[in-house]
Amino acid sequence: MVLGADLAPDGARSEFLASFRLLTSGGSAFAPALISGLTAIAGLPAALAITGLTNFLGAYLFWKYLPIYAPDRSRD
Repeated sequence: MVLGADLAPDGARSEFLASFRLLTSGGSAFAPALISGLTAIAGLPAALAITGLTNFLGAYLFWKYLPIYAPDRSRD
């Protein structure tokens, strides 16, 4: 939520935070179902490898795009 509050535009902070919370909560709700489905299809080691690679992809996207969209607080 801190990241969402930092990225929220000044004019539409509450709407942005509501959609941010919906996406993060939806991801938290969807992840167990995804792991269960992958385990049923490919087995537990493959499901864990796929979710681990997905986490690395998310970390890469944070590293690449967060500096672009984060506000520059050093000029305040």
